[in-house]
Amino acid sequence: MKRIVAWMLICILLIGLLSVVVCAADVDSPEGQVEIVTDPTVPSPQTGVSGSLLMAAVGMIGCLGAAVAAFKKPSKKKPADESGRRPETVLGRRLVNRGPGIMSSKKVKKIILIAVGMLCALICAACGVFLYQFYRGAQSKTALAQQVKTAAAPAVSQKPAKDTSADTQEPSVPDTAPAEEEPTVLPVEIPIDFTQLAAVSPDIYAWLEVPDTQIDEPVLQHSGDDLYYNSHNAYGEYYMCGAVFSQETYNDRTFDAPMTILYGHGTVLGQPGAFHELNSYAEQDYFDMHRQMFVYTPSAMYVYRVFAAFVHGREHLLYYYDFSDPAIFTGFFHTVRQAADPAYSHFDDSCMPEPGDKVLALSTCFEPDKTRRYLVMGVLEEVHPAVDDTIGEE
Repeated sequence: MKRIVAWMLICILLIGLLSVVVCAADVDSPEGQVEIVTDPTVPSPQTGVSGSLLMAAVGMIGCLGAAVAAFKKPSKKKPADESGRRPETVLGRRLVNRGPGIMSSKKVKKIILIAVGMLCALICAACGVFLYQFYRGAQSKTALAQQVKTAAAPAVSQKPAKDTSADTQEPSVPDTAPAEEEPTVLPVEIPIDFTQLAAVSPDIYAWLEVPDTQIDEPVLQHSGDDLYYNSHNAYGEYYMCGAVFSQETYNDRTFDAPMTILYGHGTVLGQPGAFHELNSYAEQDYFDMHRQMFVYTPSAMYVYRVFAAFVHGREHLLYYYDFSDPAIFTGFFHTVRQAADPAYSHFDDSCMPEPGDKVLALSTCFEPDKTRRYLVMGVLEEVHPAVDDTIGEE
């Protein structure tokens, strides 16, 4: 019986190992609303790996130990029967008695122990490579930021919230004083050395910064493979935490679309990815204190104001929704606003986007349920042109 249990444990071990390898390789509406896709055939990128893979590995090691213990434990000899012969209870001994050329129980046990030892060594080697990769990836990311950041972010003041009470107030007597002119959007010094970034990778086309957070990352897009940077860093090295990226199929390298989505990992087996702080927006205080997002390109600085942070399904937004349609644009935000889970979602009604606005969305996996996504969205407020280096040279 113990032998049967041992063989069953080995089978479970092999199935578990195969599962880990497969998982690691991998992701009529009311008026004014849009229908939210609940069972998408085209999901958004899977930007998180569950810690259950680690638990599976631990379980496999447990199966190994149990299997070895079962094989090493000698079975008690049963008393002889009436004929004076002992029942053959050992698999190897029974096979030996059936004819020549069959391996003995000792040889079977030796082969199994060698196989188990090799599998243990393979798992240990894989864990070592895995940990080294995380360490190397984190060091490379930190070094890149220190290398290309030439200055702190330019000082940009937040615009006051829209006054929604103006529509309900009674009309007042027109003021004879001349109206103040709109403030001029001044050029800024881009604090990123894009010349050095181009030498690192031609796929880097922008830089994302969320002030007072650790989100300070290059933005990449790989031609021909929308998911390349889901598992590679900015240097093109394999890295499970990936990088911040957009998808060529749905967004170009400008930020002129009604909806631009940047993807990044939250956590991968407990290790922080580029967007691991996005889930912190579920806290009201964090949402209130981190309301700006900056995007730098060689020619401009884009300033976004965060208006929403919410849990959403895994459907690919840019595949299922045509945000260039004003009705879909407004209907989508109205629908998610009504359906959002208040425990994890926050909205600022004073700066909700309107048709013609440009929205930047940061997408990562929702930590309590990695089959869903956590989205932080900002509406474009200002575009500051880069200071021309030739100005002032006379």
